[in-house]
Amino acid sequence: GIAIDASGNVYVAESPNSANDKVVKITPSGTVTSFAAFGTRVSPTGLVFDSDGNLFVATQTENSIRKITPGGTISTYSSSTLLNRPFGLAFDGFGNLFAACHGNDTIVKFDSSGSASVFANLSTRNPNGLAFNTSGDLFVSYNTSGQIDRLTRDGSITTFYSGSSFSQAMGLAVDPSDNVYVASNNPGFSIFRIDPSGSSATLFTNMTNMSSSLEFLALSSAAIPVPEPSTYIMALLGLGVAGYAMGRRRSYVAIVGERSAL
Repeated sequence: GIAIDASGNVYVAESPNSANDKVVKITPSGTVTSFAAFGTRVSPTGLVFDSDGNLFVATQTENSIRKITPGGTISTYSSSTLLNRPFGLAFDGFGNLFAACHGNDTIVKFDSSGSASVFANLSTRNPNGLAFNTSGDLFVSYNTSGQIDRLTRDGSITTFYSGSSFSQAMGLAVDPSDNVYVASNNPGFSIFRIDPSGSSATLFTNMTNMSSSLEFLALSSAAIPVPEPSTYIMALLGLGVAGYAMGRRRSYVAIVGERSAL
């Protein structure tokens, strides 16, 4: 997973061969440090920050969600039996946390007290990415199709986009203008941008230098420098879209800018 804090630091979940899974921090100046280490294999996936700067991490091995304070202290936020291979995470504007679960094709909602409930059943569709727009609608991507669904606050599901531009939708992000960005592994390792109406999808960038699946996205309003060689830099201008690719031995981050700014 990948997440960006209010200061422009990039956080990446890593699951190296050493089985000491961790979250690394990349500062705006390009310094890479270990932010928090789990000490064992937990298979971290989705990352998201709350309004207090705490980082939440979905773990597929444990079927749990971990909470990491700004100081790097790790605790278990939830190990609810409703969690089954959690993947993407997202907070709404009311402090509720949502988790997309691969294992049982559901979206689980945690209210501000941490109480869990099933927000939506998605019927064997392998939900991946989650992201909210400015109106509080939740968007969901699926790695089994190119369809993006929109869920209202009461859990009602409608199709936001279904087309032929891509056939495997992974990470999601929504910009302040409600454009939806989708990471896709078919075709290639690409990021598509869907207009707010859901009527058209255009290729935003193709990450031809990726060596594994492109799985997560995060947005930043500032340019984010990221160092070589563990990363690839495509551009550092305008709106930053950070794409995360999960490799067998390392993680790769690519930063791209708005085409109009390049």
